[in-house]
Amino acid sequence: MKHIFLVHTPITYLVSISVIKELKVSKEDAFVILHEFNDEAILENDMYTSLRMEGVNEKKFFKKLYRFFRYFNIGARVDKLINAVITSQKFIAYVPVLTPVHKFLITHPNCVAFNFIEEGLAQYFEEDTLESLNPLYRKYSWRSSFFENSKRVLNEMHLVLRGYNFKLAGLPFSYSCYGSLKNIVFYGLTHDSYPLINNQKKVIISLEEKNFNFIRQKYTTNLNDKFVWVGDPGVIHHGFNPKIYLRGIREGCINFIKDKGVKDTYIKFHRDEPDNLRQAIKKLFQDNEISIHVIPDSTMMELLLFQAKNVTLIGVYSSLLYYASIMGHKSFSIYNFLQEEYTNVRKRDFTFYWNKVVLINSTVSA
Repeated sequence: MKHIFLVHTPITYLVSISVIKELKVSKEDAFVILHEFNDEAILENDMYTSLRMEGVNEKKFFKKLYRFFRYFNIGARVDKLINAVITSQKFIAYVPVLTPVHKFLITHPNCVAFNFIEEGLAQYFEEDTLESLNPLYRKYSWRSSFFENSKRVLNEMHLVLRGYNFKLAGLPFSYSCYGSLKNIVFYGLTHDSYPLINNQKKVIISLEEKNFNFIRQKYTTNLNDKFVWVGDPGVIHHGFNPKIYLRGIREGCINFIKDKGVKDTYIKFHRDEPDNLRQAIKKLFQDNEISIHVIPDSTMMELLLFQAKNVTLIGVYSSLLYYASIMGHKSFSIYNFLQEEYTNVRKRDFTFYWNKVVLINSTVSA
């Protein structure tokens, strides 16, 4: 039996490796599809065969246009990639959530089962909402009218042309909708993960540094006792006001670390933060006489944190803050400085998060 893991973030990659180790899957049967997550350090190994699924998140216009037309039919693209490695054999899929690409994977004719792997905060909410069942289109209204919103209707038609039909769209995004399926397994990192799933269907695995010794990252540094700003994609993903975001960083993060007498800090941008916003953030720190060290996008922070002691991370509500806290580091959030924007989107119960990540205010001390 083949085992196929669809990986799009560092944490889904690390969890996938841990599951392969847990199940003792041979290299001949283990396949990791890297989707919008490419790192030369993890391509060659003795544990699995890696496959690249190039996306259209390309900054150069002509490359982006070329990839768009080359991979126009998403379903055909996924099927072709899978067929090339399974040689007509059956396989089990491992997915974190169900986006269009994940839906194509689990509905492949040779997929006999699928399981969930942890990817971040989505696996920790203790309740669902109508929006959380399919958050990819939360900006859209529940009603369609070509005359009122022709752009949205045309986009929906465009998705159909790319192979994403109504049957696939009917599969919910959230893990919570699949708990009643027979033999499905939910792989989590803590006992708090998948709170809406029966414990008998959960398998708790641990991220052990020894499992990742084969990874040789290009970027290495000693983060012992260092401060790290962790970027947020709210401006680009949700259309938040960049001025409010920058103000929050200045009043929340920068003032916080200046109060600690810190003169230099590391920055780990979110991979989707645009260049102009990155430059503005770097200027904020420099204008406040704080030296900065930018950690490359391709670097898996979790691996750096494994090797470090007493790191202080500051961000908004990144899952990296949550996992860093679990790993024994200190995590803080400037959420209180951004509430006028963020509460419009995050209408979920974050109690589990604030139990691990400290909200910065005038009384907080590191």
